[in-house]
Amino acid sequence: MSTINKQYGNRDAVLEIATDTVCENFAGTSKSSGKDYSMNKQTGWLHTTADNHPTKCSVLIEDISKPYAIGFYEIKNAVSVGAFDSLAISRDIEFVPLKAATS
Repeated sequence: MSTINKQYGNRDAVLEIATDTVCENFAGTSKSSGKDYSMNKQTGWLHTTADNHPTKCSVLIEDISKPYAIGFYEIKNAVSVGAFDSLAISRDIEFVPLKAATS
């Protein structure tokens, strides 16, 4: 059993926002449409039952001045059915704060 599952119960994946988190804004003009875009992202660590060590990742945030707080998050609504009935990462993905399990 992984350390995450010992601490937070049986979960396939947990997002950790650690003290080393970085928030960045990426902005520019789309080459295909000519429209301006702006995206904010925050670094985190994905813990899965398949890996012994967390993997660095990025999550989109709406407002760069309001990043996710340091802690562990359950990943909800992670997948959806996309174009041509293919499995896709959902645009409605949620990160819900976890509380450590009590023993």
